[in-house]
Amino acid sequence: MPQLNAILETCLYVDDLPAAEAFYSEVLGLECFGRQEHRHVFFRCGRQMLLLFNPETSELIEPDSEIPPHGSRWFFFLMIR
Repeated sequence: MPQLNAILETCLYVDDLPAAEAFYSEVLGLECFGRQEHRHVFFRCGRQMLLLFNPETSELIEPDSEIPPHGSRWFFFLMIR
């Protein structure tokens, strides 16, 4: 049976993406892993990722985006067999 080792990603929806990005990078010192203007900012936190999304734009289909549209209900676990 696979063993649950960690929560791999945590996702937060924020009303002010630039302010949230400034807080997590400047105050908490997290490393920005990636961003798409007005849509999302991803931070590396050890082996985990913190994902910040703008709720107004994250459900829109953007043909050039590597991140598919999604709603606010998802999470990822790290499991080892």
